[in-house]
Amino acid sequence: ILEKIELTDGFNPGLVETKLKIFLRRSNISHAKKELLRLLAFSPDNPHYLMYQSDIYFIQGYDVLGLQVLDTLLSRNPKFIYAKYELYNKELTFGSKDRALKILSEIFSDSLQRDEEKARLFYPLLFDKSLYTSRTSKLDSIIK
Repeated sequence: ILEKIELTDGFNPGLVETKLKIFLRRSNISHAKKELLRLLAFSPDNPHYLMYQSDIYFIQGYDVLGLQVLDTLLSRNPKFIYAKYELYNKELTFGSKDRALKILSEIFSDSLQRDEEKARLFYPLLFDKSLYTSRTSKLDSIIK
């Protein structure tokens, strides 16, 4: 259906992005890459499109490359909160817990971030016993 719409209406970045999301959800990496290349040709510096590149790397198991893409996005725009959320989650899963906590601390210190979002990000850490190694845990320093 989406292909027919695109054939009729021509290139539409929103439509291409929808196709990309579908391919990612289905782990169809070869098709996802093709759609991503089309989006990047249209807007090479779009941070949302570049986040899809990190998604593809993570799906392929190239965690280090995925983390590098997110780091690059944040070095270009430190206030791009979606990349910061993603980097926090990926560091927590694939990278360094200490780095994840540092990122979470930055998010907590940002007064523009909603408390609900902060709580959602913080919640998984409550069950990680490795963070409670002393009387004052690493988590205490974040929420103070």
